[in-house]
Amino acid sequence: MFDVLQDLDEIETKFKQLEETKETYNRWQIELETNQDAFENLEECREQMTLRCLMWRSLNEWQDMNEVWLKTQFAKVDANDIKTKAEKFAKNCMRLEKNLDPNPIQ
Repeated sequence: MFDVLQDLDEIETKFKQLEETKETYNRWQIELETNQDAFENLEECREQMTLRCLMWRSLNEWQDMNEVWLKTQFAKVDANDIKTKAEKFAKNCMRLEKNLDPNPIQ
């Protein structure tokens, strides 16, 4: 999982560079009084990457919290904290199911 998260961080850095390049091109197009390109593919890819990052980071965070909870004495477990975090992750899962494109690799 560490490797995947590291790869996602690198890809996000590249996306930021591409978005900066897009903004530069759009500024030039404004100066040259030409039509601005929409860069739809970049925006679609950004959304998919954001969702995939959310998925992997949520999974990592959930596993980390789960390890802590399993090592905590039962009397010291904060049920409300677990409930709140579980609801947050459930919302993330629903968002991912609704918006994340299927992955053809199985």
